[in-house]
Amino acid sequence: MPRRHRPNSLAQCRALRHGVEFGALRRGVITLELIVAMPVLVILIMAVVEFAIIYQVNEEVAGAARFGAKLAAEITRNHSVSPRLSNYNTPGVNHLKERIDQYLQNHGLTPSCEVILQHTACVPGQYQENPTPIPGTCPCTIIGGATNPFGLAAVEPPPGEAYVRVTVVVNLSGNVPNLLATFGLPLGNLTLQESCVFRIETNNTPPSIVVTGTPTFVPVNYTQTGTFGCGNTVTFSNALGTTVGPGDVTIQFDATGTTDLEQPPGTLSYSWTTTGVGFNPSASPSSGTGTTYTTTLQRPPDPDTNSTTTEPDLINTYTTTLTVTDSCGAVSTCVLTTVLITRDSDPAP
Repeated sequence: MPRRHRPNSLAQCRALRHGVEFGALRRGVITLELIVAMPVLVILIMAVVEFAIIYQVNEEVAGAARFGAKLAAEITRNHSVSPRLSNYNTPGVNHLKERIDQYLQNHGLTPSCEVILQHTACVPGQYQENPTPIPGTCPCTIIGGATNPFGLAAVEPPPGEAYVRVTVVVNLSGNVPNLLATFGLPLGNLTLQESCVFRIETNNTPPSIVVTGTPTFVPVNYTQTGTFGCGNTVTFSNALGTTVGPGDVTIQFDATGTTDLEQPPGTLSYSWTTTGVGFNPSASPSSGTGTTYTTTLQRPPDPDTNSTTTEPDLINTYTTTLTVTDSCGAVSTCVLTTVLITRDSDPAP
């Protein structure tokens, strides 16, 4: 049988005893280290998980901002329909915030707590927030300010250079687990905010002019040929051998039918001018403003000098120009021509 080894000296006995005590002490230190380090490891793991989810949610919020900017860039400017660019971020069905909230909900997030729309197009509503005022539980940074978001003058930018910015703000609460609250780091009212800028795909359109004309006084034996309208020529004349009664031709022009896609008619400015060529032409008044304009056009005199000859017709040609300007500086013009012809009242037999 093998012989059992025994320490052969007192020193060896002491070394063996100290080794056993050192091993027990080391195991105790490791246990203490685990007790101290475990909360730190748990906090670290929770922080990694929470910030990973925050990053993922932030990507979805950025996508919602891009989606909203695309919608706003494509919306019409037509003031007679709704929604339109000037009221797109106000409460309403299929308005901007509702569309963005649908996008967020489709990606598993809660609705936004704030959506801000800013644009440089020359239509009202260059700054729109929904809801308004911004809730205190939804802190966010207004980029560029509310009164003049892009720092530009209130005129229509060159075609293709109007922009829209959409800012989406989402609360972290309800979208990110509040894992660190137990350790004194709650989410509270923290939010995620993302903005996106798109070029507006619609441009300002000039006014569409519609003009009618009504003669309010025409001398006897003067007859009208043609109808008043932009680009049209209307002629007043007498038949050869007839005497024109006293007075001149008075016409009232009416442009109340003029429209503008982006703005109601009341915001348009009108400028009328009338010029004439011929036999001492005169228009009174020769200019005016407003949607209507009444002017008296002097007719040529009777060319008759004697009954033995037929004199050439005397002709006065008047050009009336209407210029309509919208508040964005877009201009349209309309030209109307009126011709007054007086023929010999006593031609040769």
